[in-house]
Amino acid sequence: MHTLGEVVADLLEEAYLAEYYESTWFKDNDPESSLLLTLDQLTHEQASRKPAVGRYTVAAHAAHVLFALEVGLAYARGEQPRPDWESSWGTSSVDEEGWARLREDLRRKAKEWIAFVRKVPTLPEDPNHARGLLGSLAHAAYHLGAVRQLVADVMKRS
Repeated sequence: MHTLGEVVADLLEEAYLAEYYESTWFKDNDPESSLLLTLDQLTHEQASRKPAVGRYTVAAHAAHVLFALEVGLAYARGEQPRPDWESSWGTSSVDEEGWARLREDLRRKAKEWIAFVRKVPTLPEDPNHARGLLGSLAHAAYHLGAVRQLVADVMKRS
């Protein structure tokens, strides 16, 4: 028998880290289709390339997802952060060192979040905690899809 946390953590791993699964629940079976492996395929120039008007760069998505993970981990530690979600989109371009650091920070925080979620035995009593837990999976899946679409466009223009 698996706990809710184990199941959600497995799906978060699929979104953020997984190289390959025999079968997947929502991402491609392409070995490099998780969020971090998708980001690893890009140079800092590609990640910083402006997409269509009104859309964020891949770097901005990565920074926003990192911010969201940091907020989730703060709540997990019992803190009460007051996140500025608008500023989480402030990174639109990165240099080579900044891109490497952003991806490494994102990888580390994703693993930290997954480890926390894996320990959650059942649906939390507090509905906001439950929404945060399940919402983090939806958030990861959304940004995985958005980034994959942006990368397809970036690769066409490279």
